[in-house]
Amino acid sequence: MGKRINKVVPLNPPMHSTRGQISVEVIAIIGFLILFMLPLMYLLLTQAGEFNEEAAVASVSESSVRLATVADQVGRMGPGSKVVVQLDIPEGVESVSASDHSYGGEIVFTMRTSAGITDVVSMSAFPLSEGPNLQFLNSAGTHSVLVEYPISGGNILVGN
Repeated sequence: MGKRINKVVPLNPPMHSTRGQISVEVIAIIGFLILFMLPLMYLLLTQAGEFNEEAAVASVSESSVRLATVADQVGRMGPGSKVVVQLDIPEGVESVSASDHSYGGEIVFTMRTSAGITDVVSMSAFPLSEGPNLQFLNSAGTHSVLVEYPISGGNILVGN
């Protein structure tokens, strides 16, 4: 009988490996995605910063109007009246002042923004004076502010 040769034939013949090429293509795609995402991330972060600043100015404006409104209410109630108001003060407030003028009074919140120093002013129908605790409003957080019309009359004290 003849010689028999047993030869093992692989089911999948060897081909050139494409794994290296696929890895390079994936890295290139990821690189292009990162290049496109960087400007988008920059725009989103700058817009978020501007939005936060606008929200802080709006919060200070609301606090200023609220304080002036309460001062007007206390003035209408007459001497001896007091009201405590809660105010949410954001970061960036540098000072708060209350003063009287010939037309009544004004409350001024001074805050630092990216455009520089910004004054937020609210008017009151009654003359105002600063109480000793008004300057504590330059720290961020929720503050209780006493607005008082002294029994002796005179100016309404804000932050007493």
